[in-house]
Amino acid sequence: MGFAVVSLFVFYVLLQQGWAATTESNIPINFYQNYQVTWGFNHVSAINRGTEVQLSLDMSSGAGFESKQSYGSGFFHMNIKLPDRNSAGVVTAFYLTSKGNKHDELDFEFLGNVEGKPYTLQTNVFANGEGNREQRIALWFDPTKDFHLYGILWNQHQIVFYVDEIPIRVYKNNSAIGVAYPSRPMQVEGSLWDGDSWATDGGRTKTDWRYAPFIAHFQGFAIGGCSIPNSMVQIPQQCYSSAYWWNQERYWKLNHKQQTEYENVRNNSATHGGLRVPHLIGHAPRSRTFSIISTSPMAILYLRAILLLYLIGFCSFFYANAVHGSVIEEEEFSEELLLRPLPDRKVLSHFHFRSRAPPTSSNGRHHHLFPKAISQLVQKFRLKEMELSFTQGRWNYDLWGGFDPISSNNAKPPGVELWAVFAVPQHHVDASWKNLTHALSGLFCASINFLESSTTYSAPDWGFRPASGSLRYGTLPREAVCTENLTPWLKLLPCRDKAGIAALLDRPSIYKGYYHSQRLRLTSTEFDLEGVDSGIVLEQTLTVVLQPNDKRDVMTSLETKLHPSWSLTSMFGRKIKGRCVLAKSSNVFLQLDKGLVAEIHNMQKENKISVSDNLAHDGLKGNHGFALSVKPDRVLEEVNGSQPSVLYEFSMDSESFDLGLTWKLPVVWSCQQAPLHASRFLMGSGNERGAIAISLKSTELSRQLLHSDMIEGSCKLQVNVFQVVPWYIKVYYHSLQVFIDERPQAVLDVVEKMRVSPSEDKVSPGVMEMILKFPCGMKSASITLEFDKGFLHIDEYPPDANQGFDIPSAIISYPNFHASIRFVEDKSLDMSPILGKFQEDSSVLSYTEVLLVPLTTPDFSMPYNVITITCTVFALYFGSLLNVLRRRVAEEERLLKTQAAKTGLLAKLSAKLRRRPLETAKSSSSSSSLISSKLILKVVLVAGIAIVWQFYRG
Repeated sequence: MGFAVVSLFVFYVLLQQGWAATTESNIPINFYQNYQVTWGFNHVSAINRGTEVQLSLDMSSGAGFESKQSYGSGFFHMNIKLPDRNSAGVVTAFYLTSKGNKHDELDFEFLGNVEGKPYTLQTNVFANGEGNREQRIALWFDPTKDFHLYGILWNQHQIVFYVDEIPIRVYKNNSAIGVAYPSRPMQVEGSLWDGDSWATDGGRTKTDWRYAPFIAHFQGFAIGGCSIPNSMVQIPQQCYSSAYWWNQERYWKLNHKQQTEYENVRNNSATHGGLRVPHLIGHAPRSRTFSIISTSPMAILYLRAILLLYLIGFCSFFYANAVHGSVIEEEEFSEELLLRPLPDRKVLSHFHFRSRAPPTSSNGRHHHLFPKAISQLVQKFRLKEMELSFTQGRWNYDLWGGFDPISSNNAKPPGVELWAVFAVPQHHVDASWKNLTHALSGLFCASINFLESSTTYSAPDWGFRPASGSLRYGTLPREAVCTENLTPWLKLLPCRDKAGIAALLDRPSIYKGYYHSQRLRLTSTEFDLEGVDSGIVLEQTLTVVLQPNDKRDVMTSLETKLHPSWSLTSMFGRKIKGRCVLAKSSNVFLQLDKGLVAEIHNMQKENKISVSDNLAHDGLKGNHGFALSVKPDRVLEEVNGSQPSVLYEFSMDSESFDLGLTWKLPVVWSCQQAPLHASRFLMGSGNERGAIAISLKSTELSRQLLHSDMIEGSCKLQVNVFQVVPWYIKVYYHSLQVFIDERPQAVLDVVEKMRVSPSEDKVSPGVMEMILKFPCGMKSASITLEFDKGFLHIDEYPPDANQGFDIPSAIISYPNFHASIRFVEDKSLDMSPILGKFQEDSSVLSYTEVLLVPLTTPDFSMPYNVITITCTVFALYFGSLLNVLRRRVAEEERLLKTQAAKTGLLAKLSAKLRRRPLETAKSSSSSSSLISSKLILKVVLVAGIAIVWQFYRG
């Protein structure tokens, strides 16, 4: 341990003396470790595992990035390869800049040119907001063929611009004589943008967009500088300390070799342009790492030996920390399953998987447990929060409860629901949302890309959740959920569905349930400006409501009233065969709702069974209504409330686990509901107009939540309503009416706050956010809004247009009521993510029904009929005409004569029998005339049809 500390100290001293500078840029650094994209997110591509970034420029946008930290001094460099071909008007920039008024700035600006002419490098220095210090040189190499190193040395004495280790410009600190000198913290930035108004030939040569996109390549993202927080406006004195090698005296001015090279550049640069350096052509360093410090071979050998000692000591240091129990931040994964009996003879199964990745700044971008696809989504689209759910069925708030964490957080509307919060400028949020929908559509094999249209998503302000304009929300109520969505969801788990609790997820068992919702919740602090960086947390939940199969053939009258007994095997067709070896914790919980616990307590009192001996401790031996097949590891009780819920915990330590519950006595109970039961329906008839009504009815359990001693009128129940309607539903928001206990009320007396965003035809949906305050003693309330039905273009109708059109579910929330379950204080509860979620204060929330609106639908059979009759007429016309043109009368006559010759004998015999003369010539002539008359009739008929057709078509 002591050796490790000594080696660390030695290495630190060497680092301060500059020994490590020779290897700094040899280590490839990931772009996102020190930099972040600021604009043009769709025009930035990271390749080679983030060690190279490409910025592209087209007519829509360019791109830019900046360092995550500000700096007060240092040496800042970048390997850059410029756009090739005809790049006139294109500006590639690498620079340092401060924020605010009277800013400081140090610029490298590469001005593109027409093909065949050299690039122009422009440098500039801004100090205290004053610029106009541009200098231009023509580079002595082709910067589009390979990477070249461009660096800026900035200390308290001078600023030096380098190109491949050759100083091309020096700006001395002459502040003592009144010349401004950069003295503010600056960030390192790079960008690619259109500057054809001035960049080439003074703006006379414009950008030729036929050669777009223009691509600039950047490498070498290590930063050697004195980093300071972005919030600081002054450079601290420590950034001028000689402990940093760039502040040492030898870097206060150029050495002899550098001075010679600098003078050569200056002497061959006429009026800061047209540089001619014949002896440098072909000899300039290419793509070399920058090494200002001179080192001898002996020094390098000495450095290697010291580094070897350091590595040995460093390893022993970490080994000692691991032995003594020091916690090193690592990725974590946990798996849990919650089972809960429901009053309507069903069972709720809630799977909860949690993955956590440490901050990128401390752990990099290589993941062992955390899904790489999710990490890339966070970094590419700068996600702060995101939630995606696939749901089949509708949560029954009356029977399954509406006042608990699962119903408030995991009960979702049918179809797909997606919302996301972005850490990007507001004018880039829509573009990020559209790209995110495409990425998620491919990742989960769903139609989420339909949400890219501005008619399908909205930007809530405060009705859904506060997000200051960076939130987008969209739903697809008619999206079908199937195994193609579940399979990629399971692939995000470290063990997938091959081991651990996820092995229970048998597809047929899940999809035959009454309700199932797979949810993905993402929280990231990678872009948090408050300095709190806990990394990325991914929560995957699957909520299923199943009906257990009661396999008893013969049942008594008492058994018919019993809830069906169940086990994991009977519900999922398999048991848990051990935990996922990558999981930090693996637990199964059985929760008894407080209503069920209260009923069991009453049964125990009637049967004189001790509660403390049976339920609170083991819940097994006492005959109090049910029995468990596996003994729980511990039993937890809810802290608050006279009727606490009970939680049994089972650890996955055995190789095989199959929990079963057998009911002994019939138990009837009800789950706790939300303060108000919300429902929504349509009013009116016809295809022109109608009304949307939201009905709110008080529940029995809600009266227990309100203070009984409150005076009527002084107690108010707050209800928030968030509703999105498609653009073809023209809602008249001024027609809002409010009814309490079936009596109309003044809108201003109930509506405390309201925000409306009217729909725009084929552009955006209508959004309504309201805060309602109702008296606590009311029994029912309703609000109505009238609307007109719009008309769609024939191309906008779906294949099943006659089925109707969906209005997404409205969201009803109660911000003053929190659905949380707090169990006995225990430090080990922190190890259980699902119990931690239960103890969070989340507002009670519920979704209404999806409404089906019939719109005026055209008769799609008419086009079919028109096509059919048109094809028939064309067939008759062209078929008859073709038949006439191809028919030959002479051949038909010869055919008739041949047939007549064959039948001549029979005709003669027939004539003798009838005693009539044989008339062969007359028959032939008559048949020929008959054929001619038929032919003429057909021709006339076809010609008439053609004339009529042409007349009406014309």
